[in-house]
Amino acid sequence: MVLILPFAMRLENDGQETVAADDLELCLVLSLVEAEREKGGGFLKKKTAESISFVSKVFWPLFVMKRPEENKYVILDMLGIFEQTFEYKTTPDIPGIIRGLEEHKPSHARCEEYIALLKSHEDSLRDFAGTVVTTLTGCLTHEDLLKDLVDYLRFVDKTAELPEISKISSHLSVEQAEKNLDLLLDLKRKSLRDVESLLSIKNTAFSATFEWKENLTEKQSEILRYFNEKIREITPEVESAVSNHRSQMNSEIQSLELRFSPLISNLQAEVSRWRREEDMYNRLGETHARERDSIRHARKESENQLGKTRREYDDEIRNTKTHYLNLIESEFDRIHSLEKKRDDEIKELEKKKKEIEKKTENLEEKVNKLIQRKNTFISAIDEVGVEVFDIDELLEERSFLYLPMYVANYQADNKSRYLVCPPVIIRGEKKTADKLKGVFGGVTLPIEPRTKQFGKILKKRIEDRIEEDHALKEQMCTKCALCNILDRGDAKDKYLKSLQDLKRSGWIKDKHFEEFTSAFENHFTS
Repeated sequence: MVLILPFAMRLENDGQETVAADDLELCLVLSLVEAEREKGGGFLKKKTAESISFVSKVFWPLFVMKRPEENKYVILDMLGIFEQTFEYKTTPDIPGIIRGLEEHKPSHARCEEYIALLKSHEDSLRDFAGTVVTTLTGCLTHEDLLKDLVDYLRFVDKTAELPEISKISSHLSVEQAEKNLDLLLDLKRKSLRDVESLLSIKNTAFSATFEWKENLTEKQSEILRYFNEKIREITPEVESAVSNHRSQMNSEIQSLELRFSPLISNLQAEVSRWRREEDMYNRLGETHARERDSIRHARKESENQLGKTRREYDDEIRNTKTHYLNLIESEFDRIHSLEKKRDDEIKELEKKKKEIEKKTENLEEKVNKLIQRKNTFISAIDEVGVEVFDIDELLEERSFLYLPMYVANYQADNKSRYLVCPPVIIRGEKKTADKLKGVFGGVTLPIEPRTKQFGKILKKRIEDRIEEDHALKEQMCTKCALCNILDRGDAKDKYLKSLQDLKRSGWIKDKHFEEFTSAFENHFTS
């Protein structure tokens, strides 16, 4: 199917758009081309006036293809002026990673080996393995430009005939265009498979880690059961030994008390007796000083002996208690050592569980980041193309779409430049900027690019490409020379008639009318 878009749409007062008359379109384009022409002069550096070699209406070929199973159409620039580069990131050895995780489950490997494997895979999944660059020539990806283009599709003409002379030949074949779409969809398919594979890593790691945690938990239970049983086995023996030691300790303490109590009591009585006698001689005065001193000496010796005996008793009691308490403690240590070993082994297994959980979380974090990047890439692929709802009946699975534009060529001092005019809107009323420009003597025309994207992206890209691409420039010049408006016999009369209408409607002043009329006397072929 061949679809042809109009060049100029007239904006009516009620906001509706209608296709502009050919004569008005021709007049406004020629006036715009003349307004953009360098007139020469200059104060410091003289400029040569430019001549107009041609002003031609040509048609830019686009190819519209529907994405399979989607209500979205990809629009390809068949001149290859636009292109889009996709950087497909290749994944690490996912089958190898999954195989390694499955081979390092509790039934096949040691826990330390599994932890080391998680760490190595965490490192290998920090980034993708490499990059494969795919450039899709002709792929239109400017979202705003595409939206503007789709909005313009409602004015497409399916019945108009397109003169071959004004059609710019495609640089891309239909087969190449379809191959580009296949490449695009293949990138998406591979990326979706990559996401599934990365999710498989997460699922496999989760499954393996779950088995390891279950395995380690069971080992903890086994350790708990084993040591608790051991403790239960020796507890009666320990309790019996402790009871015997305490009984023996009490018996020895009683024996010491029986041995030392009489000695201490006798010495205490002796000290008391000596004190009474010493008090008595103290009352008798100095006449009995010798007897008093003898008694005092005897008292001190008895007190020293009492203190010595008490110390011996305390030492014997302390040593006895220490001896038996050490024996008791050694019995309890048999239980405590089992409890400590039990707790240490359980803690060590708990530490391994935490380490496995942490390494698995780190692995999943790395995988999630890769999946996020893959999803971003898939979104970028999905953005190629536009959704078409209310006008999809205009389109088939494959359609050629021709966008009209005017191309003008200026010549001066053996130099050449091109002016590209994409589809336009013709306004019925002046804007404030138009009125201000008119006040200062400037030319105002009721013509402007249909959208900002047409005026900026489309216009500049095509103008730049004509200058850069020798083959395109040569084809453009050949086509434009064959359909040059200035060579049409009726163009001059149509131009002057429409120019009169612009003057009557107040868009151009008398002096601008005279300037345009005079200028094109030299441009049109007589």
